[in-house]
Amino acid sequence: MGNNNTSINTGFRNINILPAVILLFLSAFGTAKAQYVTMSGGQFKLNGEDFYPVAMNYRVNIVYNENTDTYFLSPSHSYNITNEFECSSTSTCCSQIKKDLDYISKMGFNTIRLVSCSPKYSDNEGLYLDFFKYQDTTHLHVPINPSDPNDLGMSLILSFYDKILELVDNTTPKPLKIILLLSGSKTELNQTEVDLRSEFLEALSSHLASLPHASALFAYDLINEPCYHIHPQKTKTEACKIISTWYDILKTNDPKHFVTIGSCGTKDVFSFDPTILKLDFISLHYYSKFKSFENRTLPSVQQANRVRNVNNLFWLQQVSVIPWIVGETGFTASKYHGISEGLDGTLADMEDYVSQSLKAVCNCGGSGYSWWMYQDVWYFGEGKNFKKNFYGLLERGFIPSPEAEKQPAVDIFRHYTPLRTGNCPVDYSPTYDADKIYYNPYLYPP
Repeated sequence: MGNNNTSINTGFRNINILPAVILLFLSAFGTAKAQYVTMSGGQFKLNGEDFYPVAMNYRVNIVYNENTDTYFLSPSHSYNITNEFECSSTSTCCSQIKKDLDYISKMGFNTIRLVSCSPKYSDNEGLYLDFFKYQDTTHLHVPINPSDPNDLGMSLILSFYDKILELVDNTTPKPLKIILLLSGSKTELNQTEVDLRSEFLEALSSHLASLPHASALFAYDLINEPCYHIHPQKTKTEACKIISTWYDILKTNDPKHFVTIGSCGTKDVFSFDPTILKLDFISLHYYSKFKSFENRTLPSVQQANRVRNVNNLFWLQQVSVIPWIVGETGFTASKYHGISEGLDGTLADMEDYVSQSLKAVCNCGGSGYSWWMYQDVWYFGEGKNFKKNFYGLLERGFIPSPEAEKQPAVDIFRHYTPLRTGNCPVDYSPTYDADKIYYNPYLYPP
């Protein structure tokens, strides 16, 4: 909890009673071999070698247990087949998170992007933390006042980041790096919120820069998909001012860590244009998107989908003046559900998607790749969004194990080595051609 001496019942160790000599030992032990990710000539570096982040989006919940009056991090309750929490305390939930992180590392990933552990905002409540109650998964809001050194909400969120960085840094068989998503909710992003988030980033970056496990942090991800989450749209001038303000705050306090944004790419060019924002690198989000008239059982339709996605990569390769990674991509498939229920394809199609997209990102000049997400969920439920439950590389309800894996896609990640093998595989011409997917993505009319 940084320099905050307030003793609160978070379920984490009470810093006030831990002998200073033990803290010193833990700090030295935890950082003896840890290194920060750096950048040289647009190339990420770690321990003097090229570093290519292959990231897994991992969702957590922040939880309040009324029976024990404790607050803690838990894996998403929707990973569980019953939609209930599978752990009830800091120790049991940290153990479960650690098992997940170890399994992510064993699947070949070297980074996670932490989702759903960040402040939300409303005009009525200001900044707040949205806790799930362990007993019934209803919600409890705890306000955040970043300018108050004794604030409960701020102490809680900092303690959660402390713990997740420690867990990430001790992952086996290899330690992971982490990207922290700091805002993922729909919002107007008015001036009051901008100012409050500026205060939050000031306190956060000052705190994280001094942690024993600070080197586990790879990047701050400021906003998730502005094109979907920020309405009404900001002008480009407004967007640049907001991002520049936040970037400068973070870099002043914590110059060793990168700053990025989860960009929609071409959909953001009229507001949070990724090509003009003050960032260290861009995190592009793109997904498989099929139209209702497309027959996804046909190999030709599946391949057209791959080509459409490469076009997004080619666009960013041409316009970006800073490095970029894929911050989210995914494909829905399952052993137990299929195309007739709205999913993108079969497990064989998922394998093809993973294989082609990994190669395309490298060949189009990308500096990293991220999969959405770790395990299937159920928060989209039945209905038109049913398919969105099945982006995971593990089936829902299973403990991390070979039985849960969506094969052979998982093995592609497990054995993946980033290597540029050719040029960006785009079918592009400088003049308009209605027969090319680049200009006519669905070749409409079919």
